[in-house]
Amino acid sequence: MLVKILKEVGSVPGCTSVVASLTDSGVHGGELDDLGVNVFCLNMRKSIVSIGTAMIRLRRMILTEKPDIVQTWLDHADVFGGLAAKWGNPSLPVCWNIRHSNPSATHRNLSRRLLGVCHRALSKRLPNIIFVNSRRGLAAHMIVGYSESRMYYIPNAFDVGEFFPDANKGDLFRRSIDSLPTHAMVFGMAARYDPMKDHGTLLKAIRILIQTQRNAFFLLCGTGVSPDNEALSNCITEYGLQHHVALLGPVTTMASFMNALDCHILSSAYGEGFPNVIGEAMACGKPCISTDVGDAAEIVGQTGWIVPPGDPEAMAAAMGEAMREDARSRMTRQENCRQRIVGQYGLSDIASQYRKLWAQLISPVIP
Repeated sequence: MLVKILKEVGSVPGCTSVVASLTDSGVHGGELDDLGVNVFCLNMRKSIVSIGTAMIRLRRMILTEKPDIVQTWLDHADVFGGLAAKWGNPSLPVCWNIRHSNPSATHRNLSRRLLGVCHRALSKRLPNIIFVNSRRGLAAHMIVGYSESRMYYIPNAFDVGEFFPDANKGDLFRRSIDSLPTHAMVFGMAARYDPMKDHGTLLKAIRILIQTQRNAFFLLCGTGVSPDNEALSNCITEYGLQHHVALLGPVTTMASFMNALDCHILSSAYGEGFPNVIGEAMACGKPCISTDVGDAAEIVGQTGWIVPPGDPEAMAAAMGEAMREDARSRMTRQENCRQRIVGQYGLSDIASQYRKLWAQLISPVIP
């Protein structure tokens, strides 16, 4: 989402951006480089010395670049980036960006909990604006004491020129999967291997489904979602799903992946804010089955199915309903998916909302 915003901002005369990464350039470094955005990598590690060194370097970078505004992204950056910005220039406007919906989640480890305490304590005095990408996240943070007057809801946006219905891309992707039967109903989930994503519930749902729907096939992609993941592979074998599930690992051609599906699934148990994968799938005309996490229900609307988290029976029932849908109803549902994303979550409109709020802080720098 940050890359998308920078792409739009870069097209505005007089607006330039630089990015500081607390660690390395990550998976998006190449995209930022293609946009002409300089990326400063601070290579921060989990030690007091490393954190202190990174903070000094970040402060120096801010003093050198002399930005009109600092926009941080995710909790670690909110805290470290915000403090470094104010350390370098106390009057420099700082905007945070919160992208999850569980500010007091007990599943976090000790360091994440301590970060959460710092984040909450600083929220009322450090940032000028706090962007939140989900209504559920906005409400959850207000409950634990975040300042309502500083918080603004701006949803994620989608490049509908990149994500659109493309049968050729989908067919090519399907043919690249040797184990995929030609006439299968293809479901898929794009999600890293993480307890939050709850692959266990999804596999249980698949086991229930194939008892009556043998023609279902599932493409699962994401970091850690590969055949060398023993936990996933053993579970697939135990449930007898070897002929119904393919583990693809990370996929870079996400528009092709989405177009290869008949239906996208999100089985997350908690923590989601505004799931990007749902919007990307719908922009490609693919209906979604999602657990009721974050703003998933608001994004999906009446175009798909929402089920309770951790309920494989309900998820299997939704998948069965999707498989039994007649061709005309399925086509109408696909069209409605695309229209909903184009109409409500277009990238240019969402980027404009960011720019207008930035302009209130630094006008007339941003037009």
